Amino acid sequence: MILTPTVERMLTDAVRLEVVPRNIPLHRLGKPEEIANVALLLASEDSTFVTGSTIVADGGETAA
Repeated sequence: MILTPTVERMLTDAVRLEVVPRNIPLHRLGKPEEIANVALLLASEDSTFVTGSTIVADGGETAA
């Protein structure tokens, strides 16, 4: 879960903001810039040998 304005509206109360991150291995919501950094990496010369890959940026949630 990425902390966007839409997610902030969904998690309006303090209890939800505390409980939801517990289910994510990094124990926090992702930041939009963390997803942007993945996109920038893939658009850069640093990823010219990357092909047919799935990059999961979810704080470890799918690995749990």
